[in-house]
Amino acid sequence: MDGPEAGLQFWQGAAAGANVSGGATRVATPYSNWAGGEPNDSGGNEDAAYAIGGGSWNDYPTTTAVAAYIVEYGGVAGISANTSKTILIGTPGYI
Repeated sequence: MDGPEAGLQFWQGAAAGANVSGGATRVATPYSNWAGGEPNDSGGNEDAAYAIGGGSWNDYPTTTAVAAYIVEYGGVAGISANTSKTILIGTPGYI
């Protein structure tokens, strides 16, 4: 487990409505891989992160199309997720 669920924050600021000091800043965590000078909130609208060549990270506008992405999100505290699903397989009409 990493990210918010483990108490880790990778950057602060640069989220819509949250950028109070004019730019994003790195947050000290056990692991981060920001490219040099990143996150920088270039243009004031880089609210997402993505992996660039070599696996380093960059902040990026959410309106720009990318080939693929990863989203990490957590649930509500105190509510566990259902991690199993039962699927019945049989002859159509006979279960």
